Amino acid sequence: VAASLAAAGLSQADRMARVAAAYKAKTLCSEIFLAGRDPIAVAGAEFKNISPALDLTHARIDTEQKQVSASIYGLGRARSLYRQGFGCTIESGGAPAPLPALAPIESAPSAESSPQSPLLLRRVDYVAIDEALDAAFADDAAAHRAILVVVDGRIVAERYAAGFDAETPSLSWSMAKSVTATIVGAAVLRGHIDIGDPAPVPEWKRD
Repeated sequence: VAASLAAAGLSQADRMARVAAAYKAKTLCSEIFLAGRDPIAVAGAEFKNISPALDLTHARIDTEQKQVSASIYGLGRARSLYRQGFGCTIESGGAPAPLPALAPIESAPSAESSPQSPLLLRRVDYVAIDEALDAAFADDAAAHRAILVVVDGRIVAERYAAGFDAETPSLSWSMAKSVTATIVGAAVLRGHIDIGDPAPVPEWKRD
């Protein structure tokens, strides 16, 4: 009985540790190999005051293979791999299947307006926006990296923290939820998706 309980406890600990390990591996992989940021800067800033589990998670960065492995003293081993054009993927049940190469996406030219620009919108208080951006980036606790202000489809202001610019890919976190929900809603309205159908994900199916 004791051995069974110990095995069950170890299995549960391994599952819990994998949450932290996978989070750290995926974040490091994306920030280093996708965004092109310095590994030391990423490791020193991305995991502060989130969870003690992340503080205990050790990660190994393989720059040659473009992958990151992580675990908590051997528990919860996780690995995230970078694939050109697709970003980083957390390995689950073996290496991800190969994917076809994607054509590069050309970045659209910036439409940033400046105080000297003839494209200024009369109803926009550019001085007030500039002051707001100054205050936002002066807040070290918030650690803002990029702020973009759009009015009537036009970029009226943008500001970036040191080490970031308009070409730096950034983790969107909850912003991606809003975009995904909007896309799904549009697909439902057009009859492409039935929200009553089960998701085509084998791991989510019940036995």
